[in-house]
Amino acid sequence: LKEFIFFFFLKKSKKICIFAFSKRLIFFSLEVIKNILLIQKKLLMEKRLGSVAIVITEKNSIPDVNDLISLHSDIVIARQGIPMNHRNISFISLIVESEMNTINTLTGKLGRLEGVEVKTIITKQ
Repeated sequence: LKEFIFFFFLKKSKKICIFAFSKRLIFFSLEVIKNILLIQKKLLMEKRLGSVAIVITEKNSIPDVNDLISLHSDIVIARQGIPMNHRNISFISLIVESEMNTINTLTGKLGRLEGVEVKTIITKQ
């Protein structure tokens, strides 16, 4: 569904035409489109477990990282932090449980901080 550019409704056949990057016209009935959208919404709202690895190389970003993790504390199951002062680097690992949108919000905000790298692994179920 990510590659669809636009879609339009054909009145006579009661089908939706979807124009994709592949430049092919694909026709679906309205019922199929509704089911696809419901499945997509369900997947996004399903709670998933994940691991978030955070590497901090800029000490000034540490308070901002801690603030963001605290704001999302309701999804954090476990947290482990390892400061390595002799190398000016810190590691934080989180175990989280939430909907994909919430996990993506947290990791996106963390990844935008200067001197912070974030990697996430999410379960398939």
